[in-house]
Amino acid sequence: MILLVQPQRITALLPRGRYIRRTVRQELAMLKDADVVARDPVCGVQVERATAAHVIISGKKFFFCGERCRTAFLAQSEDTPHHADYVE
Repeated sequence: MILLVQPQRITALLPRGRYIRRTVRQELAMLKDADVVARDPVCGVQVERATAAHVIISGKKFFFCGERCRTAFLAQSEDTPHHADYVE
């Protein structure tokens, strides 16, 4: 399967020339179901687990869109609970 990225759409080229068009939101939902995407606990952006900056705290893995959000997350005080709903 070949994925061609277009503005606001992702087109998947299937055998025998058939096309299925999906919106980016639908494609991200499919990736989330495949456990490929995580949400940054600081800014809420969805990121790919394979390439995202991350940190492990108490055996829980947190993913970030970049070093800035990772640093902000780590700067939280020890008293503030980390967002458990964003863990792997």
